[in-house]
Amino acid sequence: MKPPPRKEFKSEPVCTPGEIEVLDEDIAGMAVHITSRINSIAEPGEILASRTVKDFVVGSGITFTGRGTHKLSGVPDDWDLFAVAGL
Repeated sequence: MKPPPRKEFKSEPVCTPGEIEVLDEDIAGMAVHITSRINSIAEPGEILASRTVKDFVVGSGITFTGRGTHKLSGVPDDWDLFAVAGL
């Protein structure tokens, strides 16, 4: 039995957890939408993370710089964003 073909997705330098829906040649879902909105705020070469990611990696040695609270179009609530400052 042959395994199904592997799908590869281009990833932007943004970190936020969530579920995605895999479509034929694309992905969808709130996590994809949030990632797209956060990516539009990122400066060139900057890796942004949501507060959720920052909280998940506490104690890992990864350091962050606050990038403020943002409203993300089409996404409820305000979002605290952080730039990865060190790994």
